[in-house]
Amino acid sequence: MTLVSQLRFADFQALAKSGFTWWWQGLSDLIPEHKRLTTKTKKPLFLIVEYRQTTLIMPADIAATSTASMDKIHLPSLFDETSEEALIALTTLCKGHIVEVSLDPQDILLLDISLPKTAQPKLRDAVSFKLITESPLDRDSLYFDMQTKRPPTTDVIHLDVALCIREKVDYVCSTLEKAGINSVRIGFSKSSENALDFIFYVSSDIASAHLRLKKHLILFSSLILITAAFLPFTFFAASWIEHDIRQENQSMQQSLDANSQLLAKRSLLGTITSDLNKQIPSHRMTNILNDLAAALPKTSWITSIQYDKGILQLTGNSPNVVEMMRELNKISTLDNLKLISVANSNSPNIPSQFELSIDFHR
Repeated sequence: MTLVSQLRFADFQALAKSGFTWWWQGLSDLIPEHKRLTTKTKKPLFLIVEYRQTTLIMPADIAATSTASMDKIHLPSLFDETSEEALIALTTLCKGHIVEVSLDPQDILLLDISLPKTAQPKLRDAVSFKLITESPLDRDSLYFDMQTKRPPTTDVIHLDVALCIREKVDYVCSTLEKAGINSVRIGFSKSSENALDFIFYVSSDIASAHLRLKKHLILFSSLILITAAFLPFTFFAASWIEHDIRQENQSMQQSLDANSQLLAKRSLLGTITSDLNKQIPSHRMTNILNDLAAALPKTSWITSIQYDKGILQLTGNSPNVVEMMRELNKISTLDNLKLISVANSNSPNIPSQFELSIDFHR
């Protein structure tokens, strides 16, 4: 893309952004304030469910309009026989609100997991797979959520992973449903008392996209009309940019074709050189054989010689293997000489068979 075309495209982007801002502001002004798309959602209530007690934390604006006189209310635990009293109170206080539930720390297991940075596109699947081998509990019986630590390293992603048994989450969910509380998020908060650090379960009322679809119906209709109006201009602009990109790709492809054969030959030559270097011993083989022949006792002889990847294996016969090894160890170039095996024959007339090896890698 040329410099002139880049400048023109940047001017178009700035104009389109300005026009969209003007259109959005006008659309918002046409809708009553209590039904505007930009209206913020209500802040959820925060419920801490512990074995000793249940604590409901209400935002200041909700506590001011509620019959409760304080923003933090302590209730009996949902896990003992007085839970009915807590459920009756929660039904009154939480009706019509989204409730975020933080479980007792005793039910949470925190793990520190590290993954390669290449797992970023499917990070949750990678964590789930790793839990199969590292979690002390059965993966199918767990809920889990994760947080990325900051700052991450260049090649590794460090994660905080929280685990919770499904039975605990299902029990809390069913208990709250008895109190008519259906819009819940269930998770765990490590320190704060107003937000969940990990989320294990989200109710269908919150996860459903049906309500969002209704709220954005007018916006989507307007976007379709604007897109249809700018479609011809978008088509010609895209064709222009595509033409420039095709020309750049064509020139780059010609340069790549010219160098591809040279790179292939260079790679093949490097592979052959590496294989040859692995096969060449550190000493000349003729010198080694001459030294062996000179030091070998006259009563001993070699029947087989084999060389493979830096290791020379010798097989032969000798009536006195100990004396033979003493003579061979006198050769200065054979400091890696090793006796592998000795097979004695049953007949005194047949000498013992030996097997030696010389490692040239050392």
